[in-house]
Amino acid sequence: MKKQILISLLLLLTAMVYGQTNYNRGFKTGYKEGYCYNDIGCISPIPPIAPIPLIGESPDSYKDGYNRGFKRGLEDKQAKKTSSGNSLGTSGVSNGGRTSQPAQAHFQSTVAPIDYNLLMNIISMKQAANEKNEQQRREKSIGLMNQVKSYYNSLNLYPDLVKNGWHKVIAMDNYDFCEERKVYVENNKVTKYVVDNWLNRKVSYPVLINNAKAMIQLVQDDGTITIVDLYFLEDINNPNSYTSPPLQSGKVSFWTNLKSSGSMKLYFDGMYAGTFTSYFKDGTPNCGQDGTITIEYKPGTYKYYATGEGFWGSKSWEGSVTIREGGCSLQGLVK
Repeated sequence: MKKQILISLLLLLTAMVYGQTNYNRGFKTGYKEGYCYNDIGCISPIPPIAPIPLIGESPDSYKDGYNRGFKRGLEDKQAKKTSSGNSLGTSGVSNGGRTSQPAQAHFQSTVAPIDYNLLMNIISMKQAANEKNEQQRREKSIGLMNQVKSYYNSLNLYPDLVKNGWHKVIAMDNYDFCEERKVYVENNKVTKYVVDNWLNRKVSYPVLINNAKAMIQLVQDDGTITIVDLYFLEDINNPNSYTSPPLQSGKVSFWTNLKSSGSMKLYFDGMYAGTFTSYFKDGTPNCGQDGTITIEYKPGTYKYYATGEGFWGSKSWEGSVTIREGGCSLQGLVK
């Protein structure tokens, strides 16, 4: 039994360390910049999950992750362009009711080969700026982490329990993350954890708060486990302390009545949101109806961009949309 517990704990710690590495952060940034390299107005898709570092790469190296992500982004964009060129080369041309296939030579790809030597020089310059920002972020987090620990350890009295309700805490991973969060306490246990004052993260199981401190396990979007320590500093100074509830998310549903545009891609707040597979011939759909692309997000005003390639050419839309707390609005992409 003890052996099983030890193995489970090691697996959790491994997932926690890997899920928060500098390599992962570098990979995500590098992928976005590589995908949009030399492409004005490009909006990169959501980066894929970072791969396991290769032999010779360090999981703690932002530079290694950035290099690999940049190369992967370039290759994915190149593959997309090549695929688009090939699709043109295989399309038929109508000729008096007959369909003929044009010679492949007439549709050779016009995508220029990648000059990796030139790109590596550009990458080096970008890395210098990215690594500086990353180092500043880490130093700030580590400094705040040490300050919080020092203050907490200097105290002698702690509340016996934390009252039910929403509370502000300082959350840290004892490595390079330290930020303010909101949590919900019920029966002296942390049952909810909120990021950016609106986004709920799943707590794997409720834990008791002891001496105004708790260690919880969070389940990330990719299924990995992150372990964080929570410090209830405000409750130490004032046992009756509470904070306001986090914001409720809102929704916006995008829809289109354009049939001939082919597959339309939607980008929201700089992120790929989805591809339209349906259109509404008559009338306006309901918010959240099948065939729309519905996004749930933090209240605020955000930019969007949509583009479609069809038989009669391309068409695009861009603008701003407002998400209201607890509401759902419609945004049409109409011809």
